[in-house]
Amino acid sequence: GQVNSALGTGAITKTTGGTVVLNAATLASTVDVISGILSLDENEVLNDLAVVRVDRILDMQNGYDETIGSLSGHGFVLLNSAVLTTGGNDASTLFSGSIQGDGDLDKVGSGQFELSGGNTFVGTTTIYNGGLLLNGSLATDVMVTTDGFLTGNGVVYGTVVNEGTFA
Repeated sequence: GQVNSALGTGAITKTTGGTVVLNAATLASTVDVISGILSLDENEVLNDLAVVRVDRILDMQNGYDETIGSLSGHGFVLLNSAVLTTGGNDASTLFSGSIQGDGDLDKVGSGQFELSGGNTFVGTTTIYNGGLLLNGSLATDVMVTTDGFLTGNGVVYGTVVNEGTFA
């Protein structure tokens, strides 16, 4: 299916197989991808403060960038040359799934974002604010800014540039 017009507040819950394509803005405060694929086919279609749980597949089609409040779950995020910015709602969350493809991950907000899966995306992970607790792996380079910190027992296969705290 395809959603071509703006959605209001509330929740988006994807519970069936197949693919649903969002190509219009939504103000939903929660987005749950429980089954199938939720595909984002425009820049910034989700609410910037949305609580997003991915237990199947979130597909950022055609490199469209997305800003969300937080990311959790154990599914797959396919970047497809996009930038995913997470953490704006200042919540602390755990994502035990895998972020894949070409693209970047930007961590903002004061909360702690834990990655415990194998993340194979190729790009850069930048920690602007708060912490990234790495108990999995990152294939990317990591940039820790002065207001960010990187901690955990995980593995970074790229280069770490530290202007903040590396514990």
